[in-house]
Amino acid sequence: MRTKENNVKSGEEILNEFFQSISSIEGVDDKIANILSELYKTGKFTEKNIINKIDEIRQENDN
Repeated sequence: MRTKENNVKSGEEILNEFFQSISSIEGVDDKIANILSELYKTGKFTEKNIINKIDEIRQENDN
């Protein structure tokens, strides 16, 4: 956590802010943003999980 003397954000703070605001980034699909954010929040942000979730979205879109 930052104090007045320490204005440098930690990596965790930067990531938390990014995933809190990812859905507001122009051009980012809402479903993808929500999935990435949820995977991050639950500690399951791995390449395999990301690929699996994106594949699920693709299958939903094909139906």
